[in-house]
Amino acid sequence: MALLVALYLFAWPLVWRLVLLPRVSEQRHGLEVVTNDREDGQGRDVRSLLAPQSAFDLDQPHASQLAYGVWRVSQAGFYELRLECDDYGSLSLDRRQIIALHGTSDFNQGEARVHLEAGPHLLKVELHNRQGRGWLRLLVKGPGQEEYRPLTGQDLAAIDLGNYRNWLNLAARLEPACLWGLGLGCLALFLLWAVPTAPPAAPPATASARQRAWGAAFVAGVVLLSVVASWHSTFHQVEWGNWAAGHDHLAQEDWQFHRAIVENRYQDHRSYRVLTDYAIAGVYELLRGHESDPAPARLLYWGRYFTDLLMFLMAAIFYRRLGLNRPATILGLGVLAFAMFPTAYRSGLNIATFLDISVFLLAGVLVLDQRWLAFILLMPLAALNKETSILVTAFPLAVALQWWPLKLPARELKVSALALGLWLLVYGGMHPILGHPVFNTYIDAPGTDFIHFNFFKDPDGYRQLFKTLSVLPFLALFGLKRAPVALARFFLVVAPAWFVVHTILAWWAETRLYMVPMAFVFIPLCLFAVGGGVPVTGHNGVACPPRGITSR
Repeated sequence: MALLVALYLFAWPLVWRLVLLPRVSEQRHGLEVVTNDREDGQGRDVRSLLAPQSAFDLDQPHASQLAYGVWRVSQAGFYELRLECDDYGSLSLDRRQIIALHGTSDFNQGEARVHLEAGPHLLKVELHNRQGRGWLRLLVKGPGQEEYRPLTGQDLAAIDLGNYRNWLNLAARLEPACLWGLGLGCLALFLLWAVPTAPPAAPPATASARQRAWGAAFVAGVVLLSVVASWHSTFHQVEWGNWAAGHDHLAQEDWQFHRAIVENRYQDHRSYRVLTDYAIAGVYELLRGHESDPAPARLLYWGRYFTDLLMFLMAAIFYRRLGLNRPATILGLGVLAFAMFPTAYRSGLNIATFLDISVFLLAGVLVLDQRWLAFILLMPLAALNKETSILVTAFPLAVALQWWPLKLPARELKVSALALGLWLLVYGGMHPILGHPVFNTYIDAPGTDFIHFNFFKDPDGYRQLFKTLSVLPFLALFGLKRAPVALARFFLVVAPAWFVVHTILAWWAETRLYMVPMAFVFIPLCLFAVGGGVPVTGHNGVACPPRGITSR
């Protein structure tokens, strides 16, 4: 598994540094343009030529052109790129797509602003022509320049390697193969540990060296998996957002939305989610004092990355506190990582939405550990982050409540009441400051319009829900009897209310909104359903392992 992680991280850098860069031509300047006889690029290459600048024509209908070259950037700084074409086209820089144009029009145009270091960068341009004559032009405006200009032979160099495209495809295919290998490895590890081969022995009084080694390996595996999964989920979100909008959407529109929240120019319920926006704005102001031109998009990207990283680490802690064994915890993190990919659909970075998952997970850990002061202090941050965190205030009472005969636990009742009061004080206190209603939907009215749209008008909703949740909500029902009482109570508090509210007030297709119940209750319940852990009864009959108790 370590080899797979190494391949995933270093496949492209090795191909770029050891194979492609040494073969950059010193005599052939320009873009190598290959014409394919199919517009999707999956046909036969019919001719190849060297374009002296970043503009070329395609006189063959229903065909495509793919151009590769190395752009020698002479000065570090921000570069503005403009791609113009009459059909479908795209621009990728260092294997990252930054502009995508869709549709057939003489006015297809997309722009992106990127920060580049001085040195060679791999440039890839695609044109997919449908009818008539096709054309494409790439223009660049560098630091200190006032006008766009095409890249010329002084800037571009071809790669003197006949099979360089095979090397590029190899690097592109190795990365998903490594991810699948890691997933299968986690599954094999889970089966190796979960399937009993001998009667369980009594645990030793003190941990042996082997147990300590396994514990250290588990912690290292959790951290490594969290780092890789967080990076990949953030990268996937950025790629999808830029592709869907046809330009560097997340670097421009998300930043404008973020500034509108900070400056109170956006009158929506999302403007009450001020925690992450003010945190990013504070970091931005600090950087402005030390950098001449900080990149706002990078702050958003890194904010989303660290939010996802916190989510994976908190999920591992929460799963272990519930009593899941180590392989089941690793498997749960893998399932959570794969569930993140469909959430990019119709979505920006949405840092507050993914931070909300960590809020629920942290609240669950604090309730299991009975750290009531820390739980209460979490409420102001939860209220400033997202309105759905109000459900967290019911956790202490729900976990300790005795249903029959009904008995209200005095201490947990006071904690829940105090937490709810503090949450309402903070959230309600923002209303006179912001000065606009809490809730205002995007297009439809809350209630019947959203219900009708979700059930009958939007087939994407069903598809995206299944891609994200799969059958886990149904499998989770089988885990209720085998799961800790605390987890079952969390399920009853979160899952029904979550689906009802988000059916009435949101679109099903935006499945990032369903990641809280996915990470918080569905995944651990499914792991208990397949025998991923044995909870130990703790205080007040609440099934959760007390501190110091571990499972294999």
